[in-house]
Formats: sequence, structure tokens, C-alpha cells
Amino acid sequence: MKRFLDLLSSRTVFLSYFFAIITFAISLTGDRSSLAFELLQIAIIFSAIICIWKKPRFNLANSFYGFVLIFLGLYPLLEFKLGVIYWHGSKIDTGFYIAASIMVLLSFFMFQLGYMLKFRMPLVPATLRNDPNIRSVVLSKYIVAICLLVLVVPCAYLLQRFEYNLVALQLRGLAELIPTVFTFEFFFLKPLIFNIIFLTLLVMVKEKSTSFLKISVLAAIMLFFVGPLSVPRFLAFALYVPLLFVLLGGYRRKDCRYIGTVFFGMVLVFPLLDLFRWLGVDDRQDFNTMINLEYYFAGHFDAFQNFARIIILDVHTYGEQILGALLFFVPRSIWVTKPVGSGFLLAEGAGLSFDNISFPLIGELYLDYSFPGIVLGFLLLGALYRYIDSRFEVHVSNFGLLDAAKLIAYAEFVCLQYYLLRGNLLACVAYSVAVVASVFVAYSFIWIFKSGYRFRYGIR
Repeated sequence: MKRFLDLLSSRTVFLSYFFAIITFAISLTGDRSSLAFELLQIAIIFSAIICIWKKPRFNLANSFYGFVLIFLGLYPLLEFKLGVIYWHGSKIDTGFYIAASIMVLLSFFMFQLGYMLKFRMPLVPATLRNDPNIRSVVLSKYIVAICLLVLVVPCAYLLQRFEYNLVALQLRGLAELIPTVFTFEFFFLKPLIFNIIFLTLLVMVKEKSTSFLKISVLAAIMLFFVGPLSVPRFLAFALYVPLLFVLLGGYRRKDCRYIGTVFFGMVLVFPLLDLFRWLGVDDRQDFNTMINLEYYFAGHFDAFQNFARIIILDVHTYGEQILGALLFFVPRSIWVTKPVGSGFLLAEGAGLSFDNISFPLIGELYLDYSFPGIVLGFLLLGALYRYIDSRFEVHVSNFGLLDAAKLIAYAEFVCLQYYLLRGNLLACVAYSVAVVASVFVAYSFIWIFKSGYRFRYGIR
């Protein structure tokens, strides 16, 4: 079984299934054709594939390459050839498609330039590697008891917010009908419960104190309160994929299993999660209406087309949208002129039938700072990703309670990139910060109880 999984995650298999998909996309005959646009998209696709193939692993850089490959490379090529237009918008001239492709290629080049920068990471003191305050028999022995004590308040509060509706707790669609359930419950409280258990499991794995009973109890609590059908699809991805990669050690492997998980998850798993969202809410949605070819062109991958539309409008907000995303925590009652999400601006300006649409980071930078924004923005993004990835590689051999929390936060941040890069930025930054913050709140709770045990047993 292990050999079979290793084969599936190999570079050879990765190249095989993507080359087959690309060959199909190129040979597809549809409503439109443009040699220039198709060549540019092929250049985008192959640039991403080459970067993934050279250094495949679980990190921020490969999340960026995967996003470009799927959302800005492959899907736009298929949409263009099939004449797919989202949200009843007007037809987009081929010239604007070409302009968007050129800017995507430029953004990719600038990202690579930024990611090539090297940072000298500080050496980790040897004393931290075997810190008795962190690696102790007491912590290993009582970690499950600590976890269960910490879970009491958030779990009880979540049940109260869900009005003790245990069915709605399992299905996102039913939960959205409860007036007391909103963003706090979905994007902070559920991730907090999940990450308390995640952190506990990671400590148990690292300290080799696992048992079938302990894992079964914690897994049952996790699935009951934060089941993958009970949260938005991107959140299920950002929580459960890191859980599997971190606990099973996949985050250390230099293979293509991460990009394979992303691709096949979006193709096979996401439609099923969307189907369960409407279970009990809309009886018209069933397996036949949701799981078909039309689903893949129903607006889930509209990022590139929305970027092309903002080029057509050629409007600029000169930093207002980025500022709104950075200061997302300021309430509108105080900041009366606080900007709305960029997708709403585009929908209004382009006369689209739906306004809660995606708006990719490249579009955000163009909307705020035009062409120079794309150049400088992706250069800085590449440098930032390289710095974070480098720090993670330095700390990967270390382990302590705080190191475990950092590892979980990093892993979830890696998966959240598909959400952040797709946009819109204002909402995505707010929700992503809440998810990552929940990791350190979970750490703080466990640390407080752990400190009590240390004091009780006289451990320094």
C-alpha cells in the first residue's frame, strides 16, 4: 500500500495526469479560439508545472504554483475555448484575455524573482531541543485530560449557539438557517475546537504516547463538532489536509502528494461537499444536478475572468481595498467609509447578476495600484513566502508545545493560500486570520493547564 501511495505522489504520475489534461484542453474544439491566448496559457501552465516538478513539497510556494496552475492557467483555457461566461456578464474581447494572461505571466516571474532571495536563518540553540519544561512525562501522561478540560467551554458554547440542534451541527446548510450562527461560530469557534484536538494529537504523536482509545475519543469529538460537512469547503480543506499531512509526516516529504491532494480534492471532493451543503435546505439539489460537468463551470473557478473584467473597467482605488483588508478588524460603525469587498465593486461596475464573487490577488493589486502594483506586489509576496518557508524548514527538526502550534499554524496557512489568492481579499484575510489565531488560542489554553501540572509536580 505504501509503495502504491508513493507511486501516486511521484513526479512521473504528476506529469502524466497533467499532461493528459493539458493535451485534452489543447485539442478541445469549442466556441472560441485564439492562438496567442492559448500559447500564453500554455506558458503559464508549464511554468507552474516546472516549478512544482523541480521542488515538490508541502509549502507556501507550491500553494502559489498550484493556484496559478489550476485557477489562472488550466481553467481559463477551458473556459475560453468553451465560451463560458460567468454571472450573465457581457462577452469579453480576446484582447483583454490576452492582456490578463500577460499580466499573470509577469506576476509569476516577479514571484519567482522574490522567492529566489535567500535569508540567513538564526541557528536554534541546542538547549531548546530537549527542553524539560516542554518534553515531560507529565505532559504526555495528562495531555488528553488537559485537552478534554480545555474543550468543555468552547464545546458547550457552540452547542448553545446552535440551539442544541445536533443535526444542524453536522450540516452547514442547516446551520446557516439558525440566526445565532454566523462567522464567529464557523471561522473561529469550530477551528478553535479542531485545533485544540489537533495540537493534542500532535503532542501525543511526537511523545509516542498514542493509544487507540485516546485517538478514537478525540477523533469522535472532532468529527462531531467540526465535521467536514459542517463547515465551508475551503475551511474543511484548510483544517483536514494539514491534519493528515502533519500527523502522518507528509509535510516533510519532497513529492507531489500535496498538489495531487489539491487537484483531486477540487475535482472529486468539493462537489460532494457542496451537495451536502444543500441537504435539508434545497430539495431540488441532488447527486445528478450537482455532480456533472456543468458544476465545474458554475462560477467556482471564475478568478481569471473576474481579473479580465477589472482590466476592462480600468478603475483604480489607490490602496483603498488593500487598506480595508489590512484593517478588517475596524468596525463599519467607526470607519463609515470602509470599503466593501472588491468582488462587490466589480459586480456593480460590470453589471453582473451575482456580487459575492471571487476576486484574485492579482486583480486586487491591479485595482489598487495598476500595473506597478502587480510588479512590486508579487515580488514582495515571493520574498515573504521564501522567508516563511525558510523559517519553517529551520524549525522543522525542533519540537515543543509552541513549536507544535507554529507547525499547525504554518500548515493551515499553506492550505489557506488557495482561499487568499482567490479572494476577495477583505473577507479572506479576516477569516484566515481568525483560523490561524485559533491555533495560538488553543496553544494558550493548553499551556495554562500544562503550567498547572508542571507546578503540581514540581517540574521546572
